Amino acid sequence: TKKEQADMGKLKKSVRGLVVVHPMTALGREMGLEEMTGFSKTAF
Repeated sequence: TKKEQADMGKLKKSVRGLVVVHPMTALGREMGLEEMTGFSKTAF
């Protein structure tokens, strides 16, 4: 949703080292993702 995308933008700015995995990328397809997800080495 648009709200989620806005949150992702805030999250990317606030969490350094955040890795966003998008389903349209090769990595996302490899992982078989249906929606956008992300992970970070540090705790949120």
